[in-house]
Amino acid sequence: MPNRTIKESICTSESLAQLTDFEENLFYKLIVNCDDYGRFDGRPTIIKSRCYPLRDRLTLKSIEEAISSLARVGCVELYEVDSKPYLHFPAWRFHQQIRAKYSKYPAPGSTRNHMISDDINGNQSPANAPEYEYDNEYDNGIDIPPLPPQGEPGEADRMLIQMTSGFQPGLKAAVAEWLQYKKEKGAKHRYKPTGLKTLLNRIGENAAKYGDNAMIEAVNYSISNNYDGIVWDKVETGGAGAQPKAAQKTNKFLEYAKEVHELG
Repeated sequence: MPNRTIKESICTSESLAQLTDFEENLFYKLIVNCDDYGRFDGRPTIIKSRCYPLRDRLTLKSIEEAISSLARVGCVELYEVDSKPYLHFPAWRFHQQIRAKYSKYPAPGSTRNHMISDDINGNQSPANAPEYEYDNEYDNGIDIPPLPPQGEPGEADRMLIQMTSGFQPGLKAAVAEWLQYKKEKGAKHRYKPTGLKTLLNRIGENAAKYGDNAMIEAVNYSISNNYDGIVWDKVETGGAGAQPKAAQKTNKFLEYAKEVHELG
């Protein structure tokens, strides 16, 4: 299990201040037991056995109540996949380093999953990890969280949190993947607050008008073709057949040149 980061900002966290000592203690123990994507089994029996293996007197009811309190203040989010309970830390990516390629547990919003956690060197351990059939094309294991309980994010992060709060999980994942892609392309490609606000507004408007799937496919298409910007025309066509405007102009010019050549 990789080491986890605990920041001093927890001392002034308003979310944690609403918890009892036991609930806060469980919060920390869940952090060190979650997988590399901030997810964990949501069954109280599993949580008790992993977080408190030597506390025989601790009841499952106490665990259930503490988990409910953590969810109430936004420290964790509870969800189900195939009628099985799971939990995850919505602010995980702000505070922890994601090293594994896959998660041990299905993502929120997915129906089935096939994820095997691996270590920092990329060595997979299928025998020790649960296996799921993966059926969420757009989920990449990254969540856009609500306001983090551990300290305050920067201006751009706060804007990202607030403006994507109404997005569905698949669209949130696509936004996160696009921002990660731009980050990997270098510092000059990263968004500043004004640019990020414009981007998120346009994504929200296009998703509302043409549907989440069309918007997600446009993002995936733009990333797979290594474009600097999202191909917005592709959203309007439902993700089929669109090209960047520059490419469209080039094609029209080539067609015109071909016609002139044939006429000459």
